[in-house]
Amino acid sequence: MIDKQTLTAILTHKPETPAVICSQIDWRGSVPRRDYPVMLVRADNRCVGTVGGGEMEHQVINSARQVLESGIPMARAVDLSGSEAQGDKAVCGGRTTVLIEPLTEEIIRIYREIDQLETDAVQIITIKTAPTPIVARRLVVANSHDELSGEQERIATEVLAQRKSRLKITGNTTTCYHFLSPVPHLHIFGAGHVAKAVAEMAAFIDLPHSVYDDRRDQASRERFPRAGKIITDPVDRLPQKVNFSSGDLILIATRGHRHDFELMQWLITQSGSYLGLMCSEHKKKALFKALREHGIGDDLLATVHAPVGIDINSETVPEIAVSIIAEIINHYHCGERGRQSLSAGGIR
Repeated sequence: MIDKQTLTAILTHKPETPAVICSQIDWRGSVPRRDYPVMLVRADNRCVGTVGGGEMEHQVINSARQVLESGIPMARAVDLSGSEAQGDKAVCGGRTTVLIEPLTEEIIRIYREIDQLETDAVQIITIKTAPTPIVARRLVVANSHDELSGEQERIATEVLAQRKSRLKITGNTTTCYHFLSPVPHLHIFGAGHVAKAVAEMAAFIDLPHSVYDDRRDQASRERFPRAGKIITDPVDRLPQKVNFSSGDLILIATRGHRHDFELMQWLITQSGSYLGLMCSEHKKKALFKALREHGIGDDLLATVHAPVGIDINSETVPEIAVSIIAEIINHYHCGERGRQSLSAGGIR
């Protein structure tokens, strides 16, 4: 996984400042991160991003400096259970391998493709370790691709279907199939206290978001400085103004039952992957009863996260926002509700 700050650093890199890109390609056992992180190490000793921190990252940065001097890429294996993790250094007990390469125009081009993804894709990294020096080749594919062998296309298709990265080692060739998914957009309907706190946390985790509320004094750029869009039209005009992608996230946190009812009739049929409703159990029962009477089936109602959020016994506005963002993160990464979701247990 590459965070927005690291991706921006790669895409805006100036060739006059040499840099090295460090990409986790494999891991076994307990390691600091298991999401294939990426880190940039510059010749001016600045690092952007992290591959896990601690002793492992220290070892990677030292190797990155060697690559900066030599220009020769390497695959750096770090053993977090042996001599590289002794003394007072954190012992995770696992092993990880990080590909360390000079940042080239070709790599920047690949990450530009990743930044512009509109659908799930796979980044295929083929690494030949012999004869030395190692050679790494990247390719981003969404469906079939002329440059893939039969086996590569088969594995890439499986990775896309299972939404899970894979590794294939054959002789001196390691092929990484890293699953990629476009960053979703969070659509927040409502601009009250909880909506504002959720938007602030969305900005903190680099989650793009927009806000919709007909109260201009609430849905303002001053209150939501990082929102992509702020639309203050009435609810009945929003369907002509708002578009959703299949992976988008939708949160209803309005000021009243009437707005919730109108929005639910529309939003429950949209293509987003997540729909959360801020409500009490009492309000949920009354609202779902009304929706059933207007033809909304239980199959659709069962997909709604209501009451929205992870059950952390939240009370204050910031705590409620943490609960909601936690559930959104869980959904984004896992595609399912957490065990402690407030909405676990069905539509009732």
